[in-house]
Amino acid sequence: MDIRDLAPVTGTLDATDRVIVYEGSGGDVTTSINVPHPATLSVLAAALANIGSVVQKSAAAWASLNPVVPLGVLAFETDTGVIRVGNGTSNYLSLSSGQRTAKQTGAPQTNSSNVSFVDIGGLVLPVQSGHLYEFYAQLTCQTDLATAGPTFAVTGPALTTGRWTSEIQLNATGTTQMANQSNGFGTTNGYSSGTFSVGAGADFSVVLYGKFQPSADGTVQLKFRSSTNGQVMTVVAGGYMRLLDIA
Repeated sequence: MDIRDLAPVTGTLDATDRVIVYEGSGGDVTTSINVPHPATLSVLAAALANIGSVVQKSAAAWASLNPVVPLGVLAFETDTGVIRVGNGTSNYLSLSSGQRTAKQTGAPQTNSSNVSFVDIGGLVLPVQSGHLYEFYAQLTCQTDLATAGPTFAVTGPALTTGRWTSEIQLNATGTTQMANQSNGFGTTNGYSSGTFSVGAGADFSVVLYGKFQPSADGTVQLKFRSSTNGQVMTVVAGGYMRLLDIA
């Protein structure tokens, strides 16, 4: 049966009865739900009728209204593509915005300074105060000097808590040796010591990851510089960054 047919149903269903929900014309059973009391029928019908419903507004409109999103309703931000799933009790801004991914844009970028950071094009994403985020980025880099490695920074709003790690390939492709460094957000991470012998002009891998909780709305931006002044560090095109909003 179609779950919408439940709305006018009355009767003497008890805890041994079960509502079977079908999806599609083939009649495949997708779920079955125990019904403890007839009075729950209308509530059950209303809740299930919302599942998959999509309400579309701009991000600003959703933030301004900040309504309680009904259970199962998909709240879609028309200008960002973000979808939040209602649980029937939480206001819109308290719901997770899911996973968001940013792809590196533009040509390969270079930096020969060991002081000034350069933004990595496209690797910037918005964050919301009070939400807990998992952070991950993967890059391919090159150096013009075998002993000069990259240094990275992630900038953004003030944080309640946060820590991240960098893993940078030290040796030629095919080896497993990595340089690991962990710090709080707001502190740089990257190559600091060890034998860096990937080879000038050769690709090497970089992985950055961590978690953080901002205390203000804003954006996070991934940046890089060289560890040795005057030695060119290149971030090759094709990198990406993703944030998982744990809420």
